[in-house]
Amino acid sequence: MPRRTHVCRQILPIVLNSFHSVQSRRLLPLAMAFAVIALLLPQLSSAQNTVLNFENLPQAPLITQYANKGVTFNGHMLRDYSQTPGFTHSGHEAVELCFAAEFCSSPLQADFTVGQSRVKVWVGFSSPMSAAATVALQAFNQNGTLIRQVTAVLGPSNTPILVRTPLQINTTDANIRRILVTFLPTTNVPAFNNGLVVDDFEFRTAGGPPVCTTTVSPAVQLQQPLANTVFQTNNFPLQGQVATAAPLQSATLTVTNSAGTKSSSLLGILIQQSGGPFGVTSVFDELAPGSNSVKVTAANCHGSGQSPITVSYQPIVQGTGFKLIGMEVVQATQDLQNTVPLVAGKPAMVRLYLAVTGPTSSIDSVSAAITATHPGSNTSLPNLRSVNSVTVTSSLDPHTSRHDLAKTINFMLPADWYAEGTLHISVSEIDVHGTTSPVPCDGCENNDNVGPLFTHFQPTKALNLVLAPYVYEPHSQPGLVATPDIFFTPMGALQWLNDVYPLSGNFPAIESAVNIVRILPMQTTTKNLHDGGEQDDFLNDLDDLLDNLRSDAGNSWPSDVHLLAMTPCGCGGIGNAPGGAGMADTWAVEHGVVPQKNFESYGAVWSHELGHNFGRQHAGDAHDEEAPQDLSFPYPHGGIGEPGLALTTEWWNASPFLIDPGIPATGQQHAHDFMSYGDANDLADHTHDWISPYTYKALFQQFLDLNARSAPRQNLIVHGSIAKSGDVVFRPFHIATTAFAGESAESAEYRIELQDAAGRELVSQPVSISRRDRSSSKYFSAYIPWHPETKRIVMKDKNKILADREVSSHKPNLHILSPKGGETWGATATITWKATDEDGDNLTFTVLYNARQNDQWIPLAAGLKEQSVTINTSLVPGSKKARIRVQVTDGVNTAEADSGAFVVPEKPPLVAILGLKNGMTLSAEKSNLVGAAYDPQDGMLPSGKLKWTSSRGGLLGEGARITPRRLAAGRHTITLTATNSRGHRATAKVNVIVRGTRVNGHEPMPPTALRFPANTPS
Repeated sequence: MPRRTHVCRQILPIVLNSFHSVQSRRLLPLAMAFAVIALLLPQLSSAQNTVLNFENLPQAPLITQYANKGVTFNGHMLRDYSQTPGFTHSGHEAVELCFAAEFCSSPLQADFTVGQSRVKVWVGFSSPMSAAATVALQAFNQNGTLIRQVTAVLGPSNTPILVRTPLQINTTDANIRRILVTFLPTTNVPAFNNGLVVDDFEFRTAGGPPVCTTTVSPAVQLQQPLANTVFQTNNFPLQGQVATAAPLQSATLTVTNSAGTKSSSLLGILIQQSGGPFGVTSVFDELAPGSNSVKVTAANCHGSGQSPITVSYQPIVQGTGFKLIGMEVVQATQDLQNTVPLVAGKPAMVRLYLAVTGPTSSIDSVSAAITATHPGSNTSLPNLRSVNSVTVTSSLDPHTSRHDLAKTINFMLPADWYAEGTLHISVSEIDVHGTTSPVPCDGCENNDNVGPLFTHFQPTKALNLVLAPYVYEPHSQPGLVATPDIFFTPMGALQWLNDVYPLSGNFPAIESAVNIVRILPMQTTTKNLHDGGEQDDFLNDLDDLLDNLRSDAGNSWPSDVHLLAMTPCGCGGIGNAPGGAGMADTWAVEHGVVPQKNFESYGAVWSHELGHNFGRQHAGDAHDEEAPQDLSFPYPHGGIGEPGLALTTEWWNASPFLIDPGIPATGQQHAHDFMSYGDANDLADHTHDWISPYTYKALFQQFLDLNARSAPRQNLIVHGSIAKSGDVVFRPFHIATTAFAGESAESAEYRIELQDAAGRELVSQPVSISRRDRSSSKYFSAYIPWHPETKRIVMKDKNKILADREVSSHKPNLHILSPKGGETWGATATITWKATDEDGDNLTFTVLYNARQNDQWIPLAAGLKEQSVTINTSLVPGSKKARIRVQVTDGVNTAEADSGAFVVPEKPPLVAILGLKNGMTLSAEKSNLVGAAYDPQDGMLPSGKLKWTSSRGGLLGEGARITPRRLAAGRHTITLTATNSRGHRATAKVNVIVRGTRVNGHEPMPPTALRFPANTPS
């Protein structure tokens, strides 16, 4: 009942009481007049004003109901309170702003087609209020100028606040053309209108409907469901878009089938007045078996448009079931028996192989959820839903289905699932068309070994890597200068390596187990790296550099560090097998920006050469692989044997990306193990390099030893080669304190003995034999505990002496000439020294640098015969107390000298945005941003030092890889800012275009699900 009736009931008893108390009949006419006036006042007031009481409204925005009275609303008031006692003001209904919208600041806006002199509303709040808030009624003229504002305070209250607070504005001129009802912001709290309830909207003068501003009817496009789709459950997805040049007056979903026709309003619920995208929404219980017509109709002031399609509903026959016939947990490669070990902290996927049993032979749009428990625990991990849906048939063959991700139900595991530990994984739910399926599943508990009964994630150690960039300027090719790309290529190649190696993390995130310890200062090589002999010489120089990285007690270099030189030689690479040093090709900056497609080929080359370091030989001999060959490699033609899975290489392939092994026969396309010489580019269509289970398992064993470091000791570091003829060549030895014990020896065939002056054995130790591509020689190295009485070093094959070296009586003398101390280095610096030896031995020199920020001595050059060297300082860490150390060996005896302190200017970080190019188009919904920064002082910068911003969205996040929340459609300048520990900053920028699913400037509605309880027959 309207409040005005309540008011009349209060006035009338007062008037009648006055009538009975009158002593004189002369007052009767006056009393009766008052009574009549009292009864007529509300009616007279009502006759002069229009009151919208929101009674009996269908579920649609207010514009549909009241445009004929000259007022249109913004369509935000969507909640009907007819079923909620206590929120009545007029009759039994009221409306609420921003219902089901989080942090909604939208006010109630009403626009009039004619000017008003009076507007009044009643307000309340739909829930308890913890603090008082001020609600305002604001009136504006036709120019948008605020005429007047009135306010009232609601709350605090422990219960919902009834709609009994009036707000009213009167003007002498009929100049009110728009009103807003809204909460006002406070100093610390913005204005959110969630819960604000409005009733009895009153205004002075009703007008005509708004003038139609368009001559075009709406255009409706349905994206889901697709025409002729067959549904097996009684629900279907609804998604599409409406284009309209004027506000919509109605939007309706109509479903016609054998049960009749039902219509439901979508306006304000799914489709907005301004049109735009809508859905995805699930519509339940509207289909009937057989053919169904689904139609969305939208109308504006000019006319209507529609998009009808036909679908079918064929329910699943009773007696049908699912059967789990396989489960696979994969990180890079796996077999059906799940024998490939899993690494803790490495991204992982679960693949389910599901089949149908019973009378229904095929069920489409099947998705699932899995859960997991730790053995001995009764607590399950939260349900994890699949990232895809598939069609499940009765004829599923796991052997062929493994070759297609679209045929298995896939789950990307969250990090807490693949942390160190053991899991039992089971299927917790199967959905059909997005609805939990009542169809039973045989084996979903995973207790019958259909999958790995227990999944173990084991920790592995890091790959500690020092990169050594070399300008390629071979003496045999005058004028050729190729400068290595020292950042983009390593970032891409090492992400690929992180994907295929049994290493945790996701490079270039600092948490990755691919640990770039240092990028050494740039050097130049004049060796022709296409020549086998000069390649060997270059690798020998790298061995000398590596010895320095592994030397010196207290040095902070990891004892198991690997050294990889990168130079743009176009020559592939070379590496000791086994060993710690190698060389691999890289991009030349003279050629511009490295193409993204090259990351995979560089990744395969780098993985190959480092694989040699870990003892891996070439995968067979089908591609004329040179020694060392592994003739026990189990897969034909150097293939990968099992499907590979790339989970983190999203720069150049979609992730996850399946690598099909193909058919490993001559002339047939197939993927190659990166330890093979098989070149995918030899084929007309590019296949891929990846890793086989055989190589993965072998590398896994190499990375299992988490405690490889031993106590430092003084060692004689021995290097040399044994020619095919048996001749032995010793490299210069030197004595150093190191915690590295050397690579394990394959056998005791070759030994190094340290003998005293009388020829007595002091120390005897087997040596490690390694091999190199394109070389018939064997290479040996050993870290021999040094004995101070040693006078002779002997190489033996069993008891046969192959070579020996006498230990001179005197150490060399050494003095550094420059820097003397106090200098400031520029872009290049020349270091000189003076060395002599009383025994007249040939001397070999190594130059190291220390920034005095830690105990790392960084090798600048090794294997030098001259007594000076010029250094490129671009990657030399800055310091105000820098020092140089020069080491000299006469072949065994070692001496060193340090310079005085000098200054090297600090450098800003190197920063790169990876995988994006200027002008590239990104998705608004999900865009992965990947970047990295290396600082000459600090090394690889951690996530907290990398900040992403957008010219339109401000701060996007921190870290090497982020997935920002929805980006606004349009042009963006994405900036990655890197800050080192000293506050020096550097930025990288890229201009991109974000492609949203916006239509007519509007964002899509979020996914939801609808049931229409109030369907009305047409």
